[in-house]
Amino acid sequence: MYGTQCHGAALAVLLIGLFSAYVVIPVFHKLQLISSYEYIELRFGHGVRIVLSALFTIFTLMYMPLVMHGVAMAVNQVTGVEDLWITLMVSSVCIIYTTLGGLKAVVWTDTIQGVLMIVSTSVILVVGTVRAGGVTKVLSTASAAGRIEIFNFDPDPTVRLTFWSSVFGMGLQRFVLAFSPESIQRFTSLSSLRDAQKASLILVAGIIFFATISLLSGILVSAQFVSCDPLTSGLIKRPDQILPFFVGEVFWGTSEVCLGCSWLELFALH
Repeated sequence: MYGTQCHGAALAVLLIGLFSAYVVIPVFHKLQLISSYEYIELRFGHGVRIVLSALFTIFTLMYMPLVMHGVAMAVNQVTGVEDLWITLMVSSVCIIYTTLGGLKAVVWTDTIQGVLMIVSTSVILVVGTVRAGGVTKVLSTASAAGRIEIFNFDPDPTVRLTFWSSVFGMGLQRFVLAFSPESIQRFTSLSSLRDAQKASLILVAGIIFFATISLLSGILVSAQFVSCDPLTSGLIKRPDQILPFFVGEVFWGTSEVCLGCSWLELFALH
């Protein structure tokens, strides 16, 4: 929707991944802490830990319903099932497997989810590019439409996306990779510091790879609909419906493929 400049956040992810692997993880692994809030208590006291834990809990309680509702609407687009039932079903499944399987179940579902996300988006990208006329045509069409912008060093803070806002603005949000309770718990569960550092670097590589595929998919979609915007023409109601709609246009098994993409997106964000 806003061009390729947002991919500057990949640089921030790389830097934060290195910072996490060689600065943060050694500290937590040496102390054998399973939560960033344990470190906060050791460093700043119990009161600070309580306050920050409460703030994180409030944030999570506000964030998760928004994520669930937003993606449930995308699933509703291709299934007709009400948002409420989709949200309840997925939440129940996640609660059950986490309760029964613990951290091992969470790690396995994360792994399977990651593989499915990469494979499915790669298939969409390759098949879509071939049917659109090839890489050269896709890039030239997107470039002519103003969708490809590599380095915009404009210091104006009112510009939506520049190199600076992508790297530093989005980079601040990406610090969750280094300090979030979920990340710390996963890294400290590994038997050695070296394994934890390798896991951090693999995570960074996976994020950058998937972000790149998503970016290229966005270029492909913009080139496909350069002369007919599905949103303004009324073919879709919300911007988050454009990928399922694109898949339905490219693949002959429209409903099945769209359904798969929507469910994949739902579990990924959950």
